[in-house]
Amino acid sequence: MVERKSIGYQEPGAIGAAFAILYSTDFQPYLSNTLLSDEERQRRVPLVFFINRYDGTLGFPGGKVEAGETIEQAVLREVSEEINVDLIATHLDALCSHRFTTSSGKVMNTHAFAYELETSALKRIAAYIGSSDNYLNEVFGCVLAPIYDFAPNRGFINFIGSPMASSVKEELAVFIQSFDLMSYEAMYYDYQVNGYNVAEMLQFR
Repeated sequence: MVERKSIGYQEPGAIGAAFAILYSTDFQPYLSNTLLSDEERQRRVPLVFFINRYDGTLGFPGGKVEAGETIEQAVLREVSEEINVDLIATHLDALCSHRFTTSSGKVMNTHAFAYELETSALKRIAAYIGSSDNYLNEVFGCVLAPIYDFAPNRGFINFIGSPMASSVKEELAVFIQSFDLMSYEAMYYDYQVNGYNVAEMLQFR
């Protein structure tokens, strides 16, 4: 069971890990569609960067906190190692922390940070993902996912059903709510259709 905790929560003896949710809010998926009105063509949709992990799941770039590191230092180092991107510490937006026990019985505390970029920057990161030293080691590719339902049963409603690592679905729910990227009703429905209770995910335990 994944439990939401206060930001920065670190249980003594637990393994800490920090991750960055890289996102943009200027993605315009309809810009080239001449069949739509100008207003519809100008619509902007949130876009989030995910990595294809070694275990076949989707996740955010990041990893374990090493001895002597803060969670901020850990996420900066891990993102640099995994996808060759140097983030600016002051632009990190602490988002949420979670606790869960792994299948091997280890207690994990995960910490998620939001980091806004332009869509053009996300596209460049995706284009050069293969230049990372961790490519085909921990990282096997990436996905840019719109946080948007383009039509009934098309869009985020399908994406959220994808296999995701540990606390990623929970972190994504907190992220969407914190930045008001989708109405609560739409997010609740999309999660529910895929068998998840977003209301429970957002509760502190």
